[in-house]
Amino acid sequence: KVNANKVLQDLNRYLAVPAPSNLRVTVTGDDISASWNSVSYARSGYEYEILRGSSRITLSTTNSTSASSSSLDAGDYIFRVRSHNIVTDSAWRETRFTIAPQSLGQVNISSPAHGEVLSNNRVRVQWNPVAGADSYEYSLSGPNATSSYISTGSDRFVDLDLNQGDHTIFVIALANSGARSQFTGSRSFAVDIPAPLAPSFISPAAGAILEPGSVEISWEAVPNAAFYRLNISGGNESGIFENVGGTTSITKNDLIPGDYSVRVIATNLEGENSPISSTSTRRFTIVDPTPSVTNLEVSFTGTTLNASWRGVNADEYIVTITDLFTGRQIL
Repeated sequence: KVNANKVLQDLNRYLAVPAPSNLRVTVTGDDISASWNSVSYARSGYEYEILRGSSRITLSTTNSTSASSSSLDAGDYIFRVRSHNIVTDSAWRETRFTIAPQSLGQVNISSPAHGEVLSNNRVRVQWNPVAGADSYEYSLSGPNATSSYISTGSDRFVDLDLNQGDHTIFVIALANSGARSQFTGSRSFAVDIPAPLAPSFISPAAGAILEPGSVEISWEAVPNAAFYRLNISGGNESGIFENVGGTTSITKNDLIPGDYSVRVIATNLEGENSPISSTSTRRFTIVDPTPSVTNLEVSFTGTTLNASWRGVNADEYIVTITDLFTGRQIL
């Protein structure tokens, strides 16, 4: 004999399957494990999902009363589960959990060496990769101190233009998940920029005798020179030192005839100058070009000889008349 009431009760339970109870989520680092109590009428198991904001991270089904997920980014999440059968699903049962940022390893700076004294203001600081890091940031203390950390992106180096003095750089690693180095890598070093050596002239040649026009004055570059100052004295030049920047060559087009002396001084970022030496001083002379005569015209008026010409760069002229038949110079 069939008990109709019991059948109806069983059918109602089957159609109205309850949500799982006692939902628990345990967080271990960036991994989670979830569990809940069994539901008798969950004939098709359970469906669960993990949400971060409005984004679904995981959607899956299981016949057991537990689930897990690993390598979650730092942030706030919702885990929810519902009973599942072929006819209907229960309401969701949910709980919230948080993945805290995980610590990354300390940055190991490989160069420059600790306590190293560098003779160039252009310094490249390099470090070894940190597992799990997506980017790096650095800050400086010393003459070029920074007020905050500066990102290098994924690059494991930074090129710095530093003033003379003692410097310390601090580097941290970061992950997109929000994790960062628990301890900061640091390296102390010094920059001691020596005074530049005296530059050596290339042109003009020592004692050169030149005609007016374009005169190139050039010299060899020297280490640690931030800029050069040039002094040209003689002729129409003032003899005042002129900052020509980092160039090692200039062209003068307006020098008048006369004797000239040129000196060049290299200066570093600290304002220290190279010494004046024989190699950094050059003398040369601008002379008038060779005189010439053009447009010579000769005519006679009776026994009188008339001659005219055009002189170029001449102060005076020497005139000779020669008898072509006898070869005798008449004038």
